[in-house]
Amino acid sequence: MAIDDAPSDAPTKPAGRPLWLNVLIFSGAAAAGLIMYFFLAPYLGMTEAPRRMATIFVVALVLWVTEAIPLFATSMLVIVMQAWWLALSDDLEVTIQYQDILTSLGSPIIFLFLGGFILARAIQKEKIDVQMASVLMRPFGSTPGGIMAGVMVITAFFSMFMSNTATTAMMIVLIQPLASRIPADEKFRRGLILSVPFAANVGGIGTPIGTPPNAIALEALRVRGLDIDFFTWMIFSIPLLLGTLAVMWAFLLFMFPARSKQFDMTLK
Repeated sequence: MAIDDAPSDAPTKPAGRPLWLNVLIFSGAAAAGLIMYFFLAPYLGMTEAPRRMATIFVVALVLWVTEAIPLFATSMLVIVMQAWWLALSDDLEVTIQYQDILTSLGSPIIFLFLGGFILARAIQKEKIDVQMASVLMRPFGSTPGGIMAGVMVITAFFSMFMSNTATTAMMIVLIQPLASRIPADEKFRRGLILSVPFAANVGGIGTPIGTPPNAIALEALRVRGLDIDFFTWMIFSIPLLLGTLAVMWAFLLFMFPARSKQFDMTLK
């Protein structure tokens, strides 16, 4: 199978929203925070520290949903607001150190994500993504259902042993050469891309290390005297994983049907 650079099909950058609209949304986020701080939080009986944290949460939520500023800028704003309004304030009923807030940037989970992103970028740079795609997808054929099934099964398998986020970052890079072989006006192309995060989230339930909530749940059960080992977890979770994955596969094929019965997946 000849493997070369996959054809480029970069989308045109969409026009941004006018500045006045973003300023208006940002003002709305600030207003929502003030309403939470002065009206809703006192009504709920919150003390000063929870009031401030709830206000930060509401402001961040509005900015994330509306994207008035870039998503990463909102995340950095949360850290700054917590350090300034919580850690550097002396009028709270609890003592919060700014080191406790900033050390979250050095969390092992953050470095786990970072490692996955670096791995994905290295795979793309060295064109290993094209090689892996051609080998791993070969057994699944070239029909729309087979292609999507292959992408979802491979993604779910990786996600059982890696972070869902890191797996998604890696698999999106891996399937780009495949997606580039599908016409841009095909709805199936969008469904194929969406199948990666769907399968990564489902695959995370397969093992205790698949996603952090699994480990948290196991620790909570262990404290209560109920120990569940690795293979016992898999005995119960794998059937659920496969059933959910099949439902997701059928749903995506229904929502994003392909006009063609077969696609040429030869990577040139």
